Formats: sequence, C-alpha cells, structure tokens
Amino acid sequence: MNRRLWEILLMIIVGVLVFGCTPTEGSVPEATTAIETLEGKVIVETVCTGCHGLNKVTTASYDREGWEITVERMIEKGAELDSAQKALVIDYLVSTYQKK
Repeated sequence: MNRRLWEILLMIIVGVLVFGCTPTEGSVPEATTAIETLEGKVIVETVCTGCHGLNKVTTASYDREGWEITVERMIEKGAELDSAQKALVIDYLVSTYQKK
C-alpha cells in the first residue's frame, strides 16, 4: 500500500478508537463496515486511477458479477491488488455503483 493509503487508514483507526464502538453481542459493528467501505474507496481512488480517470468507475453500473469480472480484467491488465484488496474494491463498487 502506498503511504497516503496508510495515512488514511491510520486516521480511521484512530477515529474509531477515540470515539469508540460498542457493538451488541453477535452483531457486526457499523464502524467495521464503514472502514471497509472507505478502504475500498481509497483503493479505487489510488490503484484504479493509475490507469484511467475516476469517471470510468463512477459512470459504470454493474451487478456483483459484472464488477467481479471488471476487477479481474483490470488485474489481468496490471492493476496490483491482493485478494483482500480485491474483495474490498468489489464490495465498495457493488455498494456504491450497483446496477439498479
């Protein structure tokens, strides 16, 4: 990960620690979902824009399968994402730019 991504993630973690999060037993904390969504967004804005403008992403609209295919194609073209980053990116794209 590049330095800027680490800085953003550190700010998020500090914010969660400062403001706290007390989930109920068996629930998934909202902060985790928000952090994962933000991580996906940061990855898209840093990795994907290395080859094309962000408008290529923001104007697209796919279902989960379409985003999975698209992200895999970008990896084949040289986008450097590990499997965890790939999952974060796909989840972010589906939650933000899902075909309606």
